[in-house]
Amino acid sequence: MHYFYQEISSWVVGSRISVQSEYRRESPLITAFVSMSVTPGEDERIVKDLVRDKIIQEAWLTTGEFDVFLVMKGKDTEEINHYVNDRIRGTEGVVRAVVTFGIQSITHDA
Repeated sequence: MHYFYQEISSWVVGSRISVQSEYRRESPLITAFVSMSVTPGEDERIVKDLVRDKIIQEAWLTTGEFDVFLVMKGKDTEEINHYVNDRIRGTEGVVRAVVTFGIQSITHDA
């Protein structure tokens, strides 16, 4: 976490008062998408378990090559990778998890 200090100076009745305030600079979060293959019949249980974690923004049950699709937000790639490797791949019933990092969001309003 990065902390920055800001010094505010003013003159009050001929005396200089210096006040230090601490504030946290928030970095923008990065977005990652995780496509998961799971053991048949385990998809809902796994999603209900994972979606309780704050890092998971959305969870979708899907058809096709993958069974579950997650949208994640994290402070950096290290946080995302740590979560995927420890939490997702460590979950019983998860067969495969593929991470894709978003580089730019484009909407119809842009």
